[in-house]
Amino acid sequence: MSELINRYDRYVQLMGNRWAFLPPMGKRLADPQGASTVQEAVNQANEQIVTGVAKGLDTSGEAYSFTVPAETVTFAGSHDGFNNTWYDWELWLDRWASGKLAASLALGTGAAALTAELTSWTGIGALSGGAIAAILAIRSAGAWPCERDNGMGIHLAFRPVTVTGCWPQ
Repeated sequence: MSELINRYDRYVQLMGNRWAFLPPMGKRLADPQGASTVQEAVNQANEQIVTGVAKGLDTSGEAYSFTVPAETVTFAGSHDGFNNTWYDWELWLDRWASGKLAASLALGTGAAALTAELTSWTGIGALSGGAIAAILAIRSAGAWPCERDNGMGIHLAFRPVTVTGCWPQ
């Protein structure tokens, strides 16, 4: 799926607080299915910016959702925040927050407490059980594979071109 992002990202632009897909006509004609998938992702991104409700499927096909302030593309909270791209939501946690999250998970912290921590740090809210499950699924062998000195980022995929994952900050 990242091949679509690589192929079309340069043709998707943020205009104000809406995404616009502006490929050359030849690109649309050469790959109508790919162009259609990207346009669908852009439409979903814009709808979620307007409503402030992100809905999607995790890698196992389970539905999840969370809320953000409507009409907001980027937000910085007390220990980082979120960014809406045309293909996913990115949550970032600074070193303190990613360490606290990892420690909470190691202690078996429940979903309600985990949700409270994430919402207070990032500005997102109303994390569904599926969103928490998608975040927990990133953990492998009891560790966060992406935690580094400066913190970590989490992709919450809800569009047809990405998967849930994480990266070091």
